[in-house]
Amino acid sequence: MMPKVLQQILQLKAKDIKIGTKVVGYNHPLYFIAEAGVNHNGNVKLALKMIEAAQKAGADAVKFQTFKAEQVCLSNSPTPNYQKKDTCAATQWQILKSAELKESDYPILLKKAKKLKIDFLSTPHGHIESVKFLARIGVPAFKVGSGDITNWPLLIFLAKQDKPILLSTGIATLGEIKEAVQAIDKNGGQVIILHCNTNYPTPPKEANLAALFDLYRNFPDKLIGYSDHTVIAESCLTAVSFGARVIEAHFTLDKNLPGPDQKASFNPEELKDLIRRVRLTEKILGEGFKKPNKGELVMAPLVRKSITTIKNIKKGEFFSEKNLTIRRPEKGGLKPKYWDKIVGKKATRNISLNTQLKKGDWK
Repeated sequence: MMPKVLQQILQLKAKDIKIGTKVVGYNHPLYFIAEAGVNHNGNVKLALKMIEAAQKAGADAVKFQTFKAEQVCLSNSPTPNYQKKDTCAATQWQILKSAELKESDYPILLKKAKKLKIDFLSTPHGHIESVKFLARIGVPAFKVGSGDITNWPLLIFLAKQDKPILLSTGIATLGEIKEAVQAIDKNGGQVIILHCNTNYPTPPKEANLAALFDLYRNFPDKLIGYSDHTVIAESCLTAVSFGARVIEAHFTLDKNLPGPDQKASFNPEELKDLIRRVRLTEKILGEGFKKPNKGELVMAPLVRKSITTIKNIKKGEFFSEKNLTIRRPEKGGLKPKYWDKIVGKKATRNISLNTQLKKGDWK
């Protein structure tokens, strides 16, 4: 859960959103998406193994990308530098064509995800046709990649599908994010906004996790999350500490496999450790209000101190720093806050060495 004190400070009022069997919200456990993307290289057997790996790692959802290459880009669309380096492909079309899943693969993948009780999500990367296909097979939510944040026809069509939308905001200005959210809102959609940097992998100095607070400030009625491309656990853990309700991270079965995103992904062991640390960080945060918990209250009488004698004191003798001190335990004695009321007063009885003072021992 997001610390309640942070919710109050930021004056957040976003409503809960249900994805599959999970509820995403500021008072619910964080929703973790393991991004398989295209790291299966179009091989359904690898895709099935990725679903298994995501489930074993403890993810709430595993996410793919749904498209046909010709739906995404022109045949001569240039390849980004990071993809060119890892694939040697001259065009985006070549990369995408090699990473397509067949429509007939999806029932197999959905069946596996259902069996393992992990949500199956996908990004409709192939525009409207991909949305129609994913709606037909019954995904519980849609993810929109950063490249489509200015694609209003897609956002409006998605908003009308009556399913939650996870919107990545890499490259986008605050104005563009507001326009995209307004387009979704006006058409009845539910949206979760994800801070993101579209640079693979993102250098840590460019992650700008504090931008989450800018999103809270500008969208107090929306749930906010984080889609990671730094591939370092610290980024996701920082996002959790800053209250993100959704974390998305790329993973691969093997970083040495061919493909554009393999090296910018966590391997299964790293993913499992990341999710463990994310869950632990969320527990560590607590509600945020400064007050003792039950475990501390048990310790208080033992570790706090009381006023005790360091000499035998006779009735009528004055109390002073020469015959009194402050030591453990607190239990059974007087709290140190009474010190100034006692020093200079007379003992009402004989008190032996190493004894806790009690009310009525002075006058």
